[in-house]
Amino acid sequence: MLKSIWEKICHIDHVDVAVVGAGVIGCSIANKLSETGIKVVVFDSGKTGGGASSKNDGQIIQSAPEHYNRMVETYGRDKAKRLMQFRALSVKQTTHKDRKVGSCTWAYNITEKADLLESYAMLREDGFNVQLINDPRSIKHYSGSHRFKVGLYFPQDI
Repeated sequence: MLKSIWEKICHIDHVDVAVVGAGVIGCSIANKLSETGIKVVVFDSGKTGGGASSKNDGQIIQSAPEHYNRMVETYGRDKAKRLMQFRALSVKQTTHKDRKVGSCTWAYNITEKADLLESYAMLREDGFNVQLINDPRSIKHYSGSHRFKVGLYFPQDI
């Protein structure tokens, strides 16, 4: 039987979860899982915390790179909901709870506005804590610009 590289290097016969990425999120998730008795291994192509965690502005956010309505379209409602729940758990499990400032996703055009409005409705239906920013004065206040059409605010983000 052929052994993979990690089996040869780590001498591990079995793990329950493999985490890819040894940044803030990957290490936090691995730590929490291991505290519950789950066998975890963490893989990274570089140094621990040396990738995006060392270069970004330190945000840990629930919102996904894709609008929720598009995630539902691509993966189905149940899987999209589970992905967002997982992202919410990673925010909840972090040790930097004192830094909560929230995050916003902004719509720059009519198409993005439609996506955000649909995503907002779906996120609320699925029980996620998200707020709609659609009043022009609030948009200006939170974004610093009048050019955005609407925004979604995730208050639990760090």
